[in-house]
Amino acid sequence: MPLTPVFHQNISQLIQFLNGHNIHIYGIADLMNSSNPNDEFIKIYVNYPNAGVVAHRPICPDRPNLISGYADATENGFWVGMFRREEIIYAFGSMQDFVDQVGRLYGYSNNSLCQRCNP
Repeated sequence: MPLTPVFHQNISQLIQFLNGHNIHIYGIADLMNSSNPNDEFIKIYVNYPNAGVVAHRPICPDRPNLISGYADATENGFWVGMFRREEIIYAFGSMQDFVDQVGRLYGYSNNSLCQRCNP
């Protein structure tokens, strides 16, 4: 997916949203240094065809790619990144509220938690 002005604007808007809620994006080194990464982190995917945001555990049978970020953008959507569950729960109260609010940034209402990995 080319980095079009609209895509760049969406990324900037999302980064401002995350910064405003004191939510950090974590990398593979953070997962590797974690005692239980599949329970401590989540990743979210913005899905264009289905007009929704989906949260997954780092190791998910549905979306197995461990590294997630904007470089993984395709014609179907893009990975936003890896987040600490405790930061999300502290800022939003629930994972569902977090994906709903991220979805609202894109005007999406079909936002969910992955049914296979149950983040």
